[in-house]
Amino acid sequence: MREEIIRSLLLVDADAGERRQISAIASRAGWTVVGADGVETAVAILRGPYGAEVKVALLGNWDRDSAARIVDGLRSCRAGLPVIVLTENDAVSVALEVVPCLLLWQPRG
Repeated sequence: MREEIIRSLLLVDADAGERRQISAIASRAGWTVVGADGVETAVAILRGPYGAEVKVALLGNWDRDSAARIVDGLRSCRAGLPVIVLTENDAVSVALEVVPCLLLWQPRG
């Protein structure tokens, strides 16, 4: 019998409506989605009993400072966790400013 792989996505978005919409899309693609409204909730999920099952984090539309803080918090729990940052068409600069945080992040200490 083949073991089923759990594909769990941590969705971090302050807007509950956006979380529902993205969760519905991801669920249709075979992902189990866990939602968080901010960095504190996201970190608690990663540190919780099912945190190891999270395969990727998806950040909703955040400003540059918030996105960097969220990425830093996520990476403090799981340094190798892939993080995808969503942005609106006119906010590409926000995503680009977070890229160094994604690529060059080093654990503190």
